[in-house]
Amino acid sequence: SSTYKDCQETRFKRCTFPPNETICREYTYVRQQEADIPYGKECPERDYGEICECPCSDKPWSEWSAKSTTCGPYTRERYKVVREFENVDVDCTKERHKCCFSIEQGLQTNCTDFFINSNKTIMEYRETCKNNNGQIIKTEAGYFCECDDSRHGTLCENVYTFCEDHPNVCQNGGKCFNAGSSYICSCTSDFQGVNCTIPEITCDNGKKCLNGGTCSLVEGKYICHCSQSYTGKFCESHTGLCKKDTCKNGGCCAALSETHFQCLCADGFKGTLCEGVVSRFEEIVTTLSNSYITIAIAICSLLAVAFLCISGQVVRRRRKRRRGRHSRKRREPKKPKTLSTETNL
Repeated sequence: SSTYKDCQETRFKRCTFPPNETICREYTYVRQQEADIPYGKECPERDYGEICECPCSDKPWSEWSAKSTTCGPYTRERYKVVREFENVDVDCTKERHKCCFSIEQGLQTNCTDFFINSNKTIMEYRETCKNNNGQIIKTEAGYFCECDDSRHGTLCENVYTFCEDHPNVCQNGGKCFNAGSSYICSCTSDFQGVNCTIPEITCDNGKKCLNGGTCSLVEGKYICHCSQSYTGKFCESHTGLCKKDTCKNGGCCAALSETHFQCLCADGFKGTLCEGVVSRFEEIVTTLSNSYITIAIAICSLLAVAFLCISGQVVRRRRKRRRGRHSRKRREPKKPKTLSTETNL
């Protein structure tokens, strides 16, 4: 048998700190025998189990830590060492893993956070501010409850009632709306002004803007803003369909009527607005078509000229023949008249 001893240790359940750890585990080990060097077997790797809560010592708790001086939620604690270190001098503020802690949470109402110019603390009256549609704002001078336009006061507890206190401030059917310490009048379509006392003036003494034009006040004068197709002081004149850029790509716009126009396109372009480009094939076809048309026109013109020439010669010959007949008749002598007698036998 070997003369070298192996490592021997016992595992048992006890919530404590394993070596070099800061949390407690549910098992610990007690070693009964070390392994002989160099051939004794070492102990297997230790398994300390799950995390557990170390039992506190029976010594009294420390004093509670100080509360926060600001209003709102606070947390404070007290502590004492765990049982394993109860006979050791431990500073729980630095070696927290060796101590038990008791936690207390609450709301600080005895605090120095007050609303500006009041004795009301934030914690006591924060809900009042919110319920009055206010919002707590922190500044260098302190806290205040910021109100919306309808309220005022330290906690927005007061409601502005200018309109209720001045029921006739808006005239001629206008409606009053509170706006902080002031008001706003919403006037009917016939009146304007702060208190709805100024009659609404239409463009140039009541004349309407024609053809969809709209009226507005510009530098103290009412003018008509016309649609694209009309112009004039009251939008009474039609500008025509042809504009500078109606026909594209250098095309020329020809107005056929108030509602119709035609674009005469430049060479190389086509389409209703000359927006399309003529392809090379189309150019060849167009050129040939134009050539055939030119030749046909030339031939027709030559035939017409020839017809006129032939017709003229025929007419001249007929006239010449007629003149010849008349001249021969003039030259022939007249035959003497003969008397005939009848005899009766």
